Amino acid sequence: MTATEVQNSLKYASLKMLEGEYFDTPAQFQRGTLRQINETRAELGLPAVDARLKLPPAPKVAKPKPVLDHTEAREVYARYMARKKELLPHQEYTTEIERATAGGGQTPAVRRHGDDHGEGHYTTGNSHRVQARPPTGCHVRRLPARL
Repeated sequence: MTATEVQNSLKYASLKMLEGEYFDTPAQFQRGTLRQINETRAELGLPAVDARLKLPPAPKVAKPKPVLDHTEAREVYARYMARKKELLPHQEYTTEIERATAGGGQTPAVRRHGDDHGEGHYTTGNSHRVQARPPTGCHVRRLPARL
């Protein structure tokens, strides 16, 4: 064994002795003992420890974010936009109905007035006129003349 190796083994033994007696040392002397422990660890090339003689947590290394393939999302969004255009007349009609029945005690049910050839107008239960006709395929409940 070389002199440096002997010296390091003695330092290592004194470090183990200091660490073993650390918790039995009165609290007012633990700070000085901890300083000695960390100085000895630094001489031996070991990392410093905290007051509980635990190594500090290793710094978290950020993982690179994977590059995502958004082709499926783009396809879904394109289908959504096509469907949104398709449903726009229905949405406009329901907005008209909502506006016409905005007061209290009014019914959202719609009834059609006029002839049976599609030339009439639609009103809500309290006779507010709704200009929009329900789009094709829209299910509207027809009300009797008197409720």
